[in-house]
Amino acid sequence: MRTIKRAVDALSSAPLPLGTQGDTGMTRMLIDLAPWRAQGLEGAPAIECESADGEVYPVAPDIEGDLLIWTVSGSDTARTGEGKCRVMLYGAGGELIQSAMARTIVLPALAPGDAPDRYEDWLQALSRQAAQTTRDAEEAEQSRIACKQSEMRAEVAAQAAKVFSEAAGAGVAPGTYIDTAMPVHIEVAEWVEAGGGFAFVMENPLITSDTAAILMPDESAEAMEAGIALETVDGAVTLSTAARPSGTISGTIALIGKFHAVFD
Repeated sequence: MRTIKRAVDALSSAPLPLGTQGDTGMTRMLIDLAPWRAQGLEGAPAIECESADGEVYPVAPDIEGDLLIWTVSGSDTARTGEGKCRVMLYGAGGELIQSAMARTIVLPALAPGDAPDRYEDWLQALSRQAAQTTRDAEEAEQSRIACKQSEMRAEVAAQAAKVFSEAAGAGVAPGTYIDTAMPVHIEVAEWVEAGGGFAFVMENPLITSDTAAILMPDESAEAMEAGIALETVDGAVTLSTAARPSGTISGTIALIGKFHAVFD
């Protein structure tokens, strides 16, 4: 593959040779946007071309840092002769920045075939970019959930250390203060209206009002964003929230502190 690199502010300094008629994937154009970035120009870049027979069409380039990567396809080389292309930058506020028009050259082949659909190439490129954007978003969400779970585990560990330290300082007999956990799985319909919001009560005869309870959701983002508060009383823990969650809440409730039973 032949690679041609050109700064965006020098795009029109010489014709851009796209290849021979019918070439596909043989030429790669690298257009450096650094001169625009250095001027503080930001936005979504695009390439617009005009073939030798006057048809204007868009190209969806790949983007890596400040580089636009245009891999020349068979639709770009479907017509021989001299065409044109330019780079455009669409700003968030509706601004449009355009490069100087550059000339493109497609050399003739011995037996030209039918011209492929340029817009089909463009749509396929956009589909690839959309799929990559989706994958990036999913990875970011997984990373956010993992970070949230790590914070919750640290909170449980800190709470446990505090409770046990206070118990030891007060001379409480070993076994009076413990930590344990109970699984939680609450369907949407199980939430009951209470006090202007919704509540769910989980009974556990070991729990006292001095037991600390912390919800450790599973990988459900719904559980993490629901804003659920926990309160302990003798024999139960109550989960409450201002609005009924739209999905199942599942995970574990960490119980730390003083319990009715003494564990060895």
